[in-house]
Amino acid sequence: MDSNYLILIVVLIAVALALVASVIALLKALKALEKSRGERIESIAKRTVENYMLLNYNQKIRNMVHEELVREQQKKEGPISEVVKPAETVVNAPKEEEKPVEVVPTQEPETEKAPVEISLPEPVTLYTGICKDGAFKHVTTVPDSKTIYTIYADSKEAVTGILNVDQSAYDKIAQTPDYLQNACVYSGNGTQLKVTKTGTVQKENGTWVVKEPIVAEFN
Repeated sequence: MDSNYLILIVVLIAVALALVASVIALLKALKALEKSRGERIESIAKRTVENYMLLNYNQKIRNMVHEELVREQQKKEGPISEVVKPAETVVNAPKEEEKPVEVVPTQEPETEKAPVEISLPEPVTLYTGICKDGAFKHVTTVPDSKTIYTIYADSKEAVTGILNVDQSAYDKIAQTPDYLQNACVYSGNGTQLKVTKTGTVQKENGTWVVKEPIVAEFN
């Protein structure tokens, strides 16, 4: 036989043996794995059963202790049911006649009436100029360059007033005494004017008319 052919046969036999050995090793490994898994499952099941039995045992112990405590408590408190005494009947005493309550009418406090405000007339001062024909044509509520006299009245609606010379016009009158004509009677010579008596005026048809002239003198 050819040597190559022999070598090939030897190699094939070696490979076959190696395969057989591998298969045997795999089967052993599977068997060992299955056995190990079975033991693990059995161990878990056994542990679960033991835990369940332990829980039941503990529960029984607790129940026994509870029942014993209940019995001891019942011995101390005595029987639950007691004889109930009949309720005593109470005889109601006759009620006294209720007297009607007298209602005293409450007197409302008198409200204080607010004092009636009386509006007093406000006095006014008017300013006027030269008197012509016994009357004043130019009358204002504030002094101006034409002011010579003042008219003092009790209110805006007054029809009578007091006539006097405006002090701011004294210098003007000292230079020109003619400003006093028809409204003031004056005497003396000098530059100092002194009013000795005020005059009076009256409103007629909306115009202030001189009724009594002013009396003054120059010193």
